[in-house]
Amino acid sequence: MTSSALGLFPSEIRLNSAADEAERDMWRWLDGFGLCRSEHARANVRAARVAYCVGLYYPSASLDRLVLISRFTGWSLLIDEEFDAGPAGRDPASCLAAVTELTEVFDASAGRALGGAMAMAAAELWGQLAPVRSAAWRMRFRSHMANWLWGFYGETVDRAVGRLPGLEEFHERRREMFGVPWYLDLCEHAAGVDLPDAVHRLPAFRALAAAVSDTTALCNDLVSADRERAVGYFHNAVCLLEHHHGWSPQKAAARVGRMIAEGADRITAAYHDLPRQLDRSGLPARAATEALRCADAYLDVVRGNHSYHHTSGRYTHTELLPPGGDLVEGFARPVPRDLP
Repeated sequence: MTSSALGLFPSEIRLNSAADEAERDMWRWLDGFGLCRSEHARANVRAARVAYCVGLYYPSASLDRLVLISRFTGWSLLIDEEFDAGPAGRDPASCLAAVTELTEVFDASAGRALGGAMAMAAAELWGQLAPVRSAAWRMRFRSHMANWLWGFYGETVDRAVGRLPGLEEFHERRREMFGVPWYLDLCEHAAGVDLPDAVHRLPAFRALAAAVSDTTALCNDLVSADRERAVGYFHNAVCLLEHHHGWSPQKAAARVGRMIAEGADRITAAYHDLPRQLDRSGLPARAATEALRCADAYLDVVRGNHSYHHTSGRYTHTELLPPGGDLVEGFARPVPRDLP
């Protein structure tokens, strides 16, 4: 089986028919928390077409599940802009305070009163999702969400000290930083299944998740390099190849293109190996069937990611996305320094 046989980079899109309704709901939800207030911020999110992205990632999800995932995605986009465009992205103390508050939302043992609207919005999302998921699933999701949020802190410290990571370190961090691991967790919610932890321990399933995360992140880096380079954001595989090797943007982009092709081969190999491992896994037949359904859903994420990055105004019309502080929510505020 070849990567082309899986159709990972389709020329035609497959979109969930409920995407428009989920987009309207997401705006009502954001407005209900007083989020995304400035006109530039709203233009930025409109250009991103959040529910369109989610509808490409989860083309078969029911409306209620698409709505919840779209709300999560709209919330996460505002966080991404806060640390990319706002002052907190260059102030580790502010970033640390904000990330700590947000991660504690997903930690049932924290017992801390919530302050800002971003944390309250997250608490509502988690309050809807957590009760319908297993303890093992909640643990995985919390870990992946925490790794994503703490990734912003790592980048902020890098910027504060004028450091750019090496390629090997970056790829390891980027796997979590792009957020796809928690989107893969949501594949189970979208499909209405809850895989036993043993499935996630299978070598092929682990390899599939890692390859999907790596490949989708590289696709994002490739199409967003010009946009990110222009605003001084260099935690991008293309930009790092330029920096560390002195390559032209064209040569660096070509190398990332080859890395994407290699990632597609890794996805294909893992997907091919998974049925054989499930056959010998000792798992119940139902768990094996649901694992294959989720593997197919992971491929939908790859396909949807490709389609989104080639059709969304967030990447095809960068003039609509002015950088600057008016894009951010301001929830990561400067932390007062102790006087000497």
